[in-house]
Amino acid sequence: MTFTCHHCHTEVELDPSLTNLNKAQISLLVAKTHQCQPQPHNAASPASYLPSGRLDTLRQAIGESASQPLYSRNLIESENDDDDDDDDYDYGIPDLASPPSPSRESPSSPLASAFDELDASFVMLRDDITGSSPDNQPETNGHASDTFSKRIKVLTHIFQILSSTTTEDHPLSGDCADLLVENYKLKYDHTQREKELYGNFLAKLQQKHQSAPHTDVDTKLDDAQTQLNELKTIEATKIDELVELENHQAELQQQLKSLTGELQRLQSGELEQALVRRNLAAYDATISSSRLAQTQSVYKSRLDQLDRLRHIDVFALLFNISVTDDGYGSINGYRLGHHIVWSEVNAALGQVVLLLVFLIKKLSVNLVDFKLVPIGSKSQIIKYQTKPPDVPGERRTKSVLNLYSSNEFSLGRLFNFNKLDVSMIAVVEIVLQIQERLYQLDGDIELPYPMSAQGLVGGKSVRVTSNHEWTEGCKHLLINLKWMLTWVKSRGE
Repeated sequence: MTFTCHHCHTEVELDPSLTNLNKAQISLLVAKTHQCQPQPHNAASPASYLPSGRLDTLRQAIGESASQPLYSRNLIESENDDDDDDDDYDYGIPDLASPPSPSRESPSSPLASAFDELDASFVMLRDDITGSSPDNQPETNGHASDTFSKRIKVLTHIFQILSSTTTEDHPLSGDCADLLVENYKLKYDHTQREKELYGNFLAKLQQKHQSAPHTDVDTKLDDAQTQLNELKTIEATKIDELVELENHQAELQQQLKSLTGELQRLQSGELEQALVRRNLAAYDATISSSRLAQTQSVYKSRLDQLDRLRHIDVFALLFNISVTDDGYGSINGYRLGHHIVWSEVNAALGQVVLLLVFLIKKLSVNLVDFKLVPIGSKSQIIKYQTKPPDVPGERRTKSVLNLYSSNEFSLGRLFNFNKLDVSMIAVVEIVLQIQERLYQLDGDIELPYPMSAQGLVGGKSVRVTSNHEWTEGCKHLLINLKWMLTWVKSRGE
């Protein structure tokens, strides 16, 4: 039969006096746990400061609390109901919540019957007679196991009772018990010192109260009564103000009720109209926003298109003059020169006439003795001649120079001269008049190839019958026209 300490968890060797407790000793241990602790004594009696009605209520409550509790728990009841049949009855140990009564210790109680059964297993003799403990008495083999089990249960219940009545759990080892005793001694000394301090302080207060004159107490009572009267006056004033505030609150609630009714009427009528107007305004705003976004999109696209148009070289698109890889001068994709089909040559010459008309209008050139007639690949040049006064007939005559060729046979070819040569020389003369106008407007300009009235451009003849020189002369002529067009473009910007 072993137990362990609840603090250090070491095995505890029980004293023989504890293992051989009789029922009288157990009853004595249990009875000590039911002693009521003394109630603290109040310095002042409740009758001195409690009204009579409340004092009666207090006494009635104290009288009711002195009765037995409605429910009490038996602390030595077995924790395991499945052990054996001996756990099903009460050992008769009184409940801790109520003081012990003689009826519970009567021979007819379950406690007496339990210990009678326990005493029947062995004989108890005084130690001074036998000199040995009851444990040395022989036990019958039939009841040995039952007696040992009952001893363990009784000791377990005793330790539970001791643990419930103190702040420490039992059993305790010898060292833990010594430490616990030392701790209680320190607490006792500390409590004694506190008691002495409180006693000295109480003596000083009593001495001060006895030495104080009664006149001061009366003065303080008068002052307290005066303050009480003032507080009652203030209370009456505050009550009047509270009544006024409650009346004002009632008026405000009435106004709130009337305003709530008016608000409901507004919500049923004018509010609906306002919502309709708001929806219409929101719809109009949406339509306007959509139109504005559409207009802005169109405006942005027009601005982009305008920027693209500003970067477009109109003169280069209208009159694209370049030199091909095989050395021919071309205007708008039509070449001029030897060994080129006449349909392409005629179309190129028609574009040259258009370019000359454009330059004459842009530069405000007063063309003398010539007039250009742009008719595409059938363009013409009208040349005016003035006769001397002594020659009969009209003084001013005109002749039409065709600026195209059909590759028909003519007598001029036999003499290395044809009508297209005259037209090409007339083109050079017209270009010379435009060059003079350019020199009037800008004296610093200089064309890359010089020209002469004999039909030479850069030293190369523009006559068709000059064959390969005609190709070079036409290329030089187109380059000079491109320079003029570039100068007009720069002046226009």
